[in-house]
Amino acid sequence: MQRVVVVLSSLFVFANAGAFTDMNCTNGDSTTPKFIASATACNDKYATASCAQLFGTAVVAGGTTDRDAKCNTDANGISEDVKQLAISVCAKHCGYCCETPEYDCTNKQFPRTNCATVTAAQCADSTWRPILAEDCPNVCGFCLAGKNDVSLAV
Repeated sequence: MQRVVVVLSSLFVFANAGAFTDMNCTNGDSTTPKFIASATACNDKYATASCAQLFGTAVVAGGTTDRDAKCNTDANGISEDVKQLAISVCAKHCGYCCETPEYDCTNKQFPRTNCATVTAAQCADSTWRPILAEDCPNVCGFCLAGKNDVSLAV
């Protein structure tokens, strides 16, 4: 009987190894989910050590391990309040950058450049900034650009 319990427990763990509890900021593939680049593209408001203490293990862009349960659960299970706290203070750590106002918008339907190939260096380049703010805002965190960023004025 004990063997049966051990085998069934092992199967349960194996079957759930690839399961993500929250598909936000992932590729959306329920079979082989992984975090997209914009999941960790922002900066945390709290120090890395503080985020680790509050929310456990950090998410890795392209990673296939689910975010730490501390990022979106409490004693009662999935918690929108805990998730919103994680987004507001440790979005990078918990892999929720794409849920922040700076990254939560859509790119232009027909951009002048391929948004999927934009690099961090391009995002920081003053020549590219106006183009990317208009065409690929969610790649660089420019969703609020123009509203309060005078460096993007043309």
